[in-house]
Amino acid sequence: MKYSKEVEKIHTELHEKKDDENEFLGWLELPTKYNKKEFKKIKECAKKIQANSDVLLVIGIGGSYLGARAVIEALTNTFYNLQDKEERKKFLNWLWDFEFNLYGLPIPSEVFFLNMPVEKSLELMANRENKFTHEAKKDIHESDKNHLIDAYSAACDVAKEYNWYEIKCVKDNKIRTIEDIHEEIYNEIKKKTERMSKVKIYMATLEGKNSLEKAIEKIKKNKVKNILIIPIFLMKGRHIIMDISEGENSWKSILESEGLRVECLMNSLLQYNEIRKLYIEMLDFSDNLQRG
Repeated sequence: MKYSKEVEKIHTELHEKKDDENEFLGWLELPTKYNKKEFKKIKECAKKIQANSDVLLVIGIGGSYLGARAVIEALTNTFYNLQDKEERKKFLNWLWDFEFNLYGLPIPSEVFFLNMPVEKSLELMANRENKFTHEAKKDIHESDKNHLIDAYSAACDVAKEYNWYEIKCVKDNKIRTIEDIHEEIYNEIKKKTERMSKVKIYMATLEGKNSLEKAIEKIKKNKVKNILIIPIFLMKGRHIIMDISEGENSWKSILESEGLRVECLMNSLLQYNEIRKLYIEMLDFSDNLQRG
């Protein structure tokens, strides 16, 4: 792998520091290593609350609230308390107004919904180990079929309500390959991008099926002579500098070797004022939401 040595180095450094309390790296060994005595106390406390209470009210402005909220959200589907379709629709209308009208967040031009029926999800999970414990036992979500059905049904309703682009992950009762699904998503993005532009656009990825070589074939077929490369990366790093514009085997060099006149924009997305402003606004929105 391209970055295997770097990843291995980071992995080693993290694990060398894990015993240093000032580094807060206890999460590295979760959920297999934890304070079992403390966990036992929590379970006993939970049983007591369940036996004597109908409602657990958590009051706090920091970790005491956020920790409980995170656990509750992790153990339920998004619309656990909104199973009634009319109530769910009211909530979604409120959320739309809150995010896109009140806060002015950009409305997505396209949302892809990967539709994987519950029965096929269960097939995929049947022989899969728990990714944390490596045991055959399923986690609380995977072992609860009713939870999976509720979550799937809610997702399908939302996809239909907002006219999301549906990717059917099953064809002829067989699960489609990742490459096949990727190709459909790529082609749809390509079509939408071309409809929005007055110039011919060729899309390619550094990794995956839609390679630069395939783009070059189309460029030659259409007898294009001048190319402007526009990298779509959040930050300006190794990919833009070495893989796209300046390296010996960069896209720019490869295209020029094909006799094309090539220019390359060196900006990352966050170097554009409009996108930087949007990014900051979304961070502010998230911060305000956390503060209530």
